[in-house]
Amino acid sequence: MTSSSPRARHSSTSRSCTSDLTATWFLAIAAYNYGSGNIQRAINRNVALHRSTDFFSLSLPAETRAYVPKLIALAKMIRSPEAYGFYLPPIPDTPYFPHRADRGTGGPSPDGRARRCRS
Repeated sequence: MTSSSPRARHSSTSRSCTSDLTATWFLAIAAYNYGSGNIQRAINRNVALHRSTDFFSLSLPAETRAYVPKLIALAKMIRSPEAYGFYLPPIPDTPYFPHRADRGTGGPSPDGRARRCRS
């Protein structure tokens, strides 16, 4: 298959989009941990210095540099626990807290307005 074939171009584009998406997730997780403004300043600093702006090229605090890979590793372990030598029991897809049918005991009403006390 030549690099000019439509299939080769699609394959190349798919890899590029996948790596772009992964890079975006790393930066999004870093922004959650360190703050989006701080991440943007780190990116701007690298742009001004003509450096790469991917997560691993940014100057970030040690906590954030460790947080992102740990969270990615945890997600992979949860996705395929058997590949890492452990078992996760199934978690039922049901509400954890029971539904209260008697909503008349205070708090907001279903239409969003606070209920008034009646005596």
